[in-house]
Amino acid sequence: MEKKFWRALLLIGIVMHIVAAFVMPLGLDAHVHASYVSDGMDDGEAHLEWGELRPDSPESSTPKEVPADDKWFAWHSIIEIWFTVFSASVTSLHILSLIGGLGCLATIFLVTRNLFDSEQALRLTALASIYPPLIRATGRFYQEGII
Repeated sequence: MEKKFWRALLLIGIVMHIVAAFVMPLGLDAHVHASYVSDGMDDGEAHLEWGELRPDSPESSTPKEVPADDKWFAWHSIIEIWFTVFSASVTSLHILSLIGGLGCLATIFLVTRNLFDSEQALRLTALASIYPPLIRATGRFYQEGII
């Protein structure tokens, strides 16, 4: 009976990830990172040319462009590979996000199973599957689930 509960909870969590991936809009971070990557694929230099900014206060800085500075190298590499294989679209980002979220759950299960046993792995994975920030990361294509 107890194992049925954890399996049902895991199934509910997986369904929530699937629904989030296809119902939630992409987050602002996802759009910014996708823009960096697509710009880098177009001209070989990943930067956003936003033009003149209107600062909130006169003491604010006004950058001319925002470079990626390679601090997001791993994340941008994943997105670039995905765009190269499947095209740059919102739908493809949602699918990558879903694969990343489910991959995160699979990693939790496999690592926990190796450390403890399958029953403990099922419990922890079921709890992680209904964890709201992880579901949100899957739905809005944030890097928390994939990285």
